[in-house]
Amino acid sequence: MSHDTHFYRLNIQHLFDTDANCRYAYRRHYEANEIVYQKGSQPIALFIYLSGKLTLIGKKTQCLDVYPGELIGAHAHFASLCYAETLQFSSSGEMFVIQFDYFQKQLHRCFAYFEKISDCLLKRQRILTNLTTLPQDIGKNDSVRLNRYAAL
Repeated sequence: MSHDTHFYRLNIQHLFDTDANCRYAYRRHYEANEIVYQKGSQPIALFIYLSGKLTLIGKKTQCLDVYPGELIGAHAHFASLCYAETLQFSSSGEMFVIQFDYFQKQLHRCFAYFEKISDCLLKRQRILTNLTTLPQDIGKNDSVRLNRYAAL
C-alpha cells in the first residue's frame, strides 16, 4: 500500500448524523494473529483502524503503518476488486467496522464526499476519519451513536 504524506480528513458525522441507531457500523476487538480480511476475498466491510499492530501479507510480509482513524480496505471496495493481500493483527487491537453497502449509501447522500474519496483513492492518498477514540460501549448490540463522537 503506497502512502502519500497528505491526508484527507473524513468527518463521519456528516455521513451518519441521521442514523442514531446504526446496525451496520460497530467496534470490533481482534486477537493477535486474527485475520481482518483474506487475500482473494470479496470486500463487504470498510475498516477504520483504532489500535493494535497490523501485518500485511502478500508477496512479502510487512508491518502496516497506519494511524488511528485511518480508513483501511477502501481501494478494493471502490474498485470492486477482491483483496490483493491478507490483513492480520500481529497484536490484539480494535477496528471500527462499517458494512460497505451502508457506507456507500451514506456517501451518496453527500456526493461531494463520494467524489473526494474517489479522487483520494485514485491518487492513493490516505484517508483519516475522526473516529479515533471511541468509548468501549460503542458497537455493543450492533447499535452505534456516531453523531455524539464524530465532531472534529
